[in-house]
Amino acid sequence: MTYANKLKYAGSDPYKPEDERLPYPVFEALKNHTDTAETYTRLAQVRWLADELESEIAVDADIPEETRAHIFRAVADVDAPLQEMVDEYVAGWLHDRAGWLVEMGIRPELVAEACEEYDVGDACSEVLADA
Repeated sequence: MTYANKLKYAGSDPYKPEDERLPYPVFEALKNHTDTAETYTRLAQVRWLADELESEIAVDADIPEETRAHIFRAVADVDAPLQEMVDEYVAGWLHDRAGWLVEMGIRPELVAEACEEYDVGDACSEVLADA
């Protein structure tokens, strides 16, 4: 299956790390925020595709061993930085929008929980203290 088709049928898999780490209302706001949803979606999809490629390389018997080793190293070198990039994006998004999330009706304690999960709790606490 091509990666375009894999992505088409991936469902929520590309967003699973954030879905599991964030309280549901905060995750939904991240995924659907008008100004940033497209950027988050692209970053999450690229990270997921790198994971998929890495998994497939490990079991694809049609790829010569030397080629597999080169591809695997290249993907492995990208995988962790992609995860860090998505984490940094989400942390920045939370930092910049903690007050907005509360204004949108998300309970302050859920926003605080999300901020703590992404290590921006101190920055968010000032905004949340006013909520």
